[in-house]
Amino acid sequence: MDGAGVLKNVTASLEGRIATAEREIRRLKQDMRDMPTRMQSRYDTSREETSVIVDALVRKVIEFREALRELGSLNPPPGKSVGIGSLVRMMVGGQRLYVFLVPSIGGERLIVDDETVVTVTQAAPLGAILMNREEGEAFSAEINGQERAIVVDRVLQCRAGSLTD
Repeated sequence: MDGAGVLKNVTASLEGRIATAEREIRRLKQDMRDMPTRMQSRYDTSREETSVIVDALVRKVIEFREALRELGSLNPPPGKSVGIGSLVRMMVGGQRLYVFLVPSIGGERLIVDDETVVTVTQAAPLGAILMNREEGEAFSAEINGQERAIVVDRVLQCRAGSLTD
């Protein structure tokens, strides 16, 4: 597993989400042109409802673009400490898990080199547990209502345009 590949996949996923949302915005705006106005039908609110959806999609595109900008300027902590921009391989109850700490827009599941990588923010419970942990550190934490043994097996620091091991 390589951190540059994970960063590339997260970036590609966000770019894909932006493209999809922008296509949907264009389609909805075109549909709105064909919908009746208030003057044509006072009971048909589809135009106003569609406008609300378009506004929400525009806000999402802005969020995604901001997340891309943040990914482009990642500055993780030096060494083997976990922080924003760290790709963490950890063992949880005997299972290997990859987590990539991102500044925003977490919750994404990506397949990289036949492994599942989950993006989390430091505000997420798992992100909060991992922040400032060190490579090789073992600890226990409650996950999904169960106490689990966790070992931070490996930490890769991902910076925009580079990767440090």
